[in-house]
Amino acid sequence: MAAIRAILSGYNPLEEGEGGPYETCERLAGDEVEKLLDKLRNSPYPRLKPHVSGPGMLDTTRRALARAGYDWYDLVRRTIV
Repeated sequence: MAAIRAILSGYNPLEEGEGGPYETCERLAGDEVEKLLDKLRNSPYPRLKPHVSGPGMLDTTRRALARAGYDWYDLVRRTIV
């Protein structure tokens, strides 16, 4: 969870700030925003993969973060400090 918080802490201001994708989507939707939201709310729920847990999941998570360019230990240290 600490790694996810650290990653998202950098993205949330970009997404939610002025000129970000949320603002852009709202601007482009204009008067259609409620109609689009209703379509989203009434769309079928996506099929999810089954939950996986076990002793190897932490190592798998660390490797996935490394492939994405993050250092798990650094992310955790930043959220603890």
